[in-house]
Amino acid sequence: MQKTYELLNIKITDSNKKDIRRILEKVFDGTTTANIITLNLDHLRIASENMGYNQICKNANLVLIDGIGIALLLRKKYGRNFSRITGNDILLYLFSIAAENQSRITIIGGSQKHKSKLIDRIVRDYPSLHNNLQVLTPKLNFDLDESLNSAVVEEVISFNPEILIVALGCPRQEIWIYKHKKKIGAKRNSEELTKIEY
Repeated sequence: MQKTYELLNIKITDSNKKDIRRILEKVFDGTTTANIITLNLDHLRIASENMGYNQICKNANLVLIDGIGIALLLRKKYGRNFSRITGNDILLYLFSIAAENQSRITIIGGSQKHKSKLIDRIVRDYPSLHNNLQVLTPKLNFDLDESLNSAVVEEVISFNPEILIVALGCPRQEIWIYKHKKKIGAKRNSEELTKIEY
C-alpha cells in the first residue's frame, strides 16, 4: 500500500511512476470504480474554498501530486522530497493500459476544432483504440443545461467505457464525474485531458 500525506485533510499519495502504473493496472483487473485526481496548487486553493470539491478530493481513490507547488508544500510540512505524477503521465498510462486490454475510453471536453487532431494522435500512438475511443466535445457549459447534459450522459452510457476522462476544468470536471459516475458506470475515471474518472 502506498503511503499518504495530508493537506486540507486530503490524502495525497506519494509514489513513483512505475508504482502508479502498477496501481492502475490493478484497477483494470478489478471490478470497482476508481476516481483519480491529480492535485496542483490551484486545485488545493479551490478545495479550501469549496467544501463540495474538498469532499470529492477526500473521497477520491487516488490523489496524486501534479504541481511542484504541492510537492513543495508537502516537503515543508513533512521534511522530505516528493515525486510528481502529472495528469499527462496518467493519461499516457491509461491509453497504454487501455490499448493492451482493448478497453473503451471516453473523453469529454475540448473543442470541436481540435477533436479530429486529438483522435488522430491517440489512434496513431495506440492503434488498437481505433474502435474503442469516444471523444465528445459538447457545447461550452453543457453541464448547466439539463437537456444537453442528459444527452452527453446518454452518449457515454451507450458507449459503455471502462475509462472516462473529463476535461472541463477544475472543479467542474470533478463535480461532473461525482454527479454522474454511478449512472455511467465507468470503472476508471479521471479529471483531465491535461488531467482520468480521471
